[in-house]
Amino acid sequence: MTKRLFPVAFLLLTALGFVGCSNEEEDLFDHSAAERLNAISNIYTQRLADSKGGWVMEYYPYTNNEDMLTGGGYLIMNRFHDNGAVYTLMKNSLTNNKIMEDSTAFEVITDMGPVLTYNTYNKNLGLFTDPNDIASTSSVDESGKGFQGDYEFVMVDVPENGDHIMLK
Repeated sequence: MTKRLFPVAFLLLTALGFVGCSNEEEDLFDHSAAERLNAISNIYTQRLADSKGGWVMEYYPYTNNEDMLTGGGYLIMNRFHDNGAVYTLMKNSLTNNKIMEDSTAFEVITDMGPVLTYNTYNKNLGLFTDPNDIASTSSVDESGKGFQGDYEFVMVDVPENGDHIMLK
């Protein structure tokens, strides 16, 4: 009986070994990560451009200085176009309550996820990104730092209904 049991057990273990040793893993996605990021970049670019009335950006510059009265944020109007151009408009204390407008280039790039970037200098965003002293906010000299703003924003939430886009 042991003469028959040993060969049968050996065959079963060998068969289980071949079944369990599959070197191939099934793909979880139909496309590569780069292809998926490029596709979502195109979709997000189209969503930006599809808004006929444009977008209102609530811009909150960084500050760790309690003396800086940056307020609750600044509003920047943006109208994105299919050709990669963006028209911006702003009117607040930084512009002496006068309308400041500019047209520049934009793109949704893929850098660890979709990122909205203003490719060329924009006067409105420049008020937040330039490392100049902000004379209107306080007596503190912010030279070399300014508002410590940015012109690239990670696209955190872009719902399909298009009612808002969350940037960081």
